[in-house]
Amino acid sequence: MSKQVQSFGAAPHERPVPRISIHAFCEFPDTWTSLERAGTDRRLAKAHLTVQLGGIDAAVEHYHGQITPTF
Repeated sequence: MSKQVQSFGAAPHERPVPRISIHAFCEFPDTWTSLERAGTDRRLAKAHLTVQLGGIDAAVEHYHGQITPTF
């Protein structure tokens, strides 16, 4: 006898992202535009999204001297 699993609410691929911070550092303006557009998705309503141009160099500059978060 097979066991059926009932799913209630949103499908796994439709569940909202929890309250997290997302920092993205993009090399190309097209990537920046895509991430900004993705940030308007209702599933990211609780997340804090920051998108910056500059790639890895901008990320290193931004995080240089930052304290590592505690978990």
